[in-house]
Amino acid sequence: MARANNVPLLKLVEALGEASTACVRLAAERAADDSWIIRALEVTTGPPPPKWEELTWEYARAVLLAFNEAGPTVAEWFAQRAIAIRGLQIDLSHLGETLGWERRESYWSGGAHEPLPWPNVEWILQRATNPGGTADELIGQEAPSFIRLEVALACLLAVDYQGWNLGGREFVVRAQDLRGRIDHVRVRPTEIQVAVSGRSLDTAVLELAGTSPGPREQLGRADDQQVVLPTADRLRDSAWLLLRSGGEWLDRRILGGAVGQGSGNGIEFEVPATTRLEALAAQGEGPTTEFKVALPDDTETSKRGVLKTVGAFANGRGGAILFGVSNEGEVLGLPMSECSPKVQDRLAGLVRSWVSPLVNFAIEVVEVEATSDRRVIILSVEPGDDVPYGVGTTVLSTSYYIRRGATSFPVAPSEVGSLVRSRSQPPRSDPFASF
Repeated sequence: MARANNVPLLKLVEALGEASTACVRLAAERAADDSWIIRALEVTTGPPPPKWEELTWEYARAVLLAFNEAGPTVAEWFAQRAIAIRGLQIDLSHLGETLGWERRESYWSGGAHEPLPWPNVEWILQRATNPGGTADELIGQEAPSFIRLEVALACLLAVDYQGWNLGGREFVVRAQDLRGRIDHVRVRPTEIQVAVSGRSLDTAVLELAGTSPGPREQLGRADDQQVVLPTADRLRDSAWLLLRSGGEWLDRRILGGAVGQGSGNGIEFEVPATTRLEALAAQGEGPTTEFKVALPDDTETSKRGVLKTVGAFANGRGGAILFGVSNEGEVLGLPMSECSPKVQDRLAGLVRSWVSPLVNFAIEVVEVEATSDRRVIILSVEPGDDVPYGVGTTVLSTSYYIRRGATSFPVAPSEVGSLVRSRSQPPRSDPFASF
């Protein structure tokens, strides 16, 4: 399926009517006339979203709910343009007559909703008019308190709050497709290892596509399979991996341009250190990359300047610090005397003594191709399983950091819990144990 617009609402009603159950996340606000205005509506069929949990949060002028409902009942909401649930009567007559839909790959994270582990069709419903402002300072007797409704909505939807207007005009219904998905991709110099799973893989083909025909393989009947596709030369920016059935794609991964960015969306690159250095320097500083011209000196300010980024990477999606690269991405290198095993041991000791709990990290020294007497030290940090990670040498000096863009920001202790919810996707085990 591809993007489609102006589809009759009846198409969605029919699809929901065939679903056995649905996970519903709903928020409504009480208007001045005591009627209820829908503020957020997310319906997911198939397996529950990874961070799904049922909840009921009630406030004086707002209610937020997460619950399971029969598919035909949800279909009736849209057919009748009204929701009747738990004593609430919520009008949906302001929804448009048509809607758009688009097929999303597994773990797609480009929207304001929690990434799903299976490919899905996302139906997008638009409110005909914008209802205006939203409630502030949600305080309830049995529910958690929030400074404004948008923050509560982000928590309800299990996404990181980034100032979005989550109580606006758009609502989604996501129907997960269990026929097939790409679980993990390992790109090696001469081959690509792919782990796939699904209920209908015997009709599927795995293909490495791009600007010219690439290798493909017909899959078998097993629900979990591992496939190896050869790569004649290095991947180009247009390369993508496609799991398809006939003329329809089931799942996909864009491969071009991702070399050097580490694991992401189930993609792992095994590349020579020099190639990875070039790629990291070329992409510039960002959420998973930071440049340092020099190693930290013996001052506390200098040490914290490095270790706060280590903590932020561990609290987030992981990342790499490059010592010997300017802020502009110029690979200057360090003198060989600053890259000795003793220096590497000092850097490792700083990480272990400053960041708690212990993080998984690696240190590698890479030769600068333009000169034989200078090196770059790459400190790679994996996303941690024991969030939150604090930075400091004493309890009183410990602070917590998260990565926003190319900067590591401190967060208040009361915000630390949101670090867990900020992860774009849950960790997955290594599917290549049999290779």
